[in-house]
Amino acid sequence: MKDLIYCIGANHRTANLELRETFFIDRDILQGILQDLCVRFNFAELLVLSTCNRFEIIVIPKMQIEQPHEFLIQVWIELQRQAKAENSKITAGDKLQNKTYCLAGDKAVQHLFRVASSLDSLIPGETQITGQFRDAVALASECDTLGTILSRLSQEALATAKKVRSQTNIGKNTVSISHSAVSLAKRMFQNLSECRFLIVGTGEMGRVAAEYAWSYNPKKLTIANRTIENANQVANQIASSNERISVIHIDDIQNSLREVDVVITATGSSNYIITEEMIKKLRKVESINTPLFLVDIAMPRNIDPNCSLFDDVYLFDIDDLKQVVDQNLEDRKIACAQAESFITDATEIFGQWLKTQKLAPLMEAWRDHVSSTLQRESQKTLSKELFVNLTNEQKKGLNAMLDSITSKLTSDLAQSLRTSPPEEALKLAQSIGQVFGLYKTR
Repeated sequence: MKDLIYCIGANHRTANLELRETFFIDRDILQGILQDLCVRFNFAELLVLSTCNRFEIIVIPKMQIEQPHEFLIQVWIELQRQAKAENSKITAGDKLQNKTYCLAGDKAVQHLFRVASSLDSLIPGETQITGQFRDAVALASECDTLGTILSRLSQEALATAKKVRSQTNIGKNTVSISHSAVSLAKRMFQNLSECRFLIVGTGEMGRVAAEYAWSYNPKKLTIANRTIENANQVANQIASSNERISVIHIDDIQNSLREVDVVITATGSSNYIITEEMIKKLRKVESINTPLFLVDIAMPRNIDPNCSLFDDVYLFDIDDLKQVVDQNLEDRKIACAQAESFITDATEIFGQWLKTQKLAPLMEAWRDHVSSTLQRESQKTLSKELFVNLTNEQKKGLNAMLDSITSKLTSDLAQSLRTSPPEEALKLAQSIGQVFGLYKTR
């Protein structure tokens, strides 16, 4: 797979939350950019994964890339430039060099398998990344930037993720960003049954947070969203017609802050949902001084960081959840080790398939060469007087024999190439192509 598949990315290990926040690009914006980017940089295939904890660009170039990290940083900057408004700050290339990783070939494939299987996540075993990976693949397909190789890779990655999930205990003890947010609140208040929760957002993370909070039998659970119908739907799924659950429009959060202890935000808004002014009004104007626990698990962030400046206001974001995560992951270490063996096997299998794909043009050209050579020489022979009286049946038998010889010679070559180490197989294929004037593999 050397020099065929490349991946440049940044995740929770290489970049802090503030920087990752600047990388995030919404799906609708990406949809209008991928095809142009693919053409502009001469990529055969292109896939972009944009989540709260990572931003990655995966490419299949049409030509050899010199200095791939530097080149892909330019791709990154161009993608960000097209996605952001002109006045948005684009991270400089020299800064990206230290905040991003660049992988190629086997290492890129193995990394993507680990990502899809949630082994590279902030919380190994969380299920959300698998869905996000699937969505990224679907978007690339819609934009016509997903070809044979990345399509096969994504299928294998998702199949491996399913195998990891079903054949290990990596998901035995449910842990996710949303669960960790509630667990963090439990540390603060001890008895969550006496707490009043406000969950902002009804997407996957908000829904999971609401469900998990409800499992602690809270005194009150309020769900806020821009679309009341969506909030009602989540509320009904949790506990239909329960007086301890209510829904509000997101514009009414200011009033709700008076009556809550824990706020968890998880919307896709690009602006702050809870601002410094809202907390200032709550504390100084309304003189409400009870402890307020804020957990922002959104990307971009939903809560103004300055909210933490007020007394008895405790603000935590995704990076802060690492402390909770570390304590909840001990049971998953063995499962992760087992899952890594699945990743290794899947990477090797994909490498073998990819090798056959790279050799396919040569094998097709070789078969055509052998067939045309045999047909040409047989026609010369059959045109001689000795063979003019051959019957149609005899000619059919002769042609069948020639086809059999063609298949045999092609099969023997394919077997030899398949059983050779990848680099040797490619060198042998290139030599055969040069000797017989066939298609040259790249």
